[in-house]
Amino acid sequence: MKPFGLALKDYWDGNKLAKVIFHRDDGLVDDYFVSHCFRKPEDFSELEKKALESCFGKVFNLEAGVFSNN
Repeated sequence: MKPFGLALKDYWDGNKLAKVIFHRDDGLVDDYFVSHCFRKPEDFSELEKKALESCFGKVFNLEAGVFSNN
């Protein structure tokens, strides 16, 4: 998760093209632009909007990554 966290920090610090490139064991290579994590609710997919409608109380989103100074 450290590379993902570093990419999130890069985006936050102004690199709006920050991305992570994933290399899976099965050979798949895929890139993920971190800007996807900073979308506005009106840019969410219909499925994401439906999921939000199901939320109540306090919600903690774990997909945002973790920053560390280590």
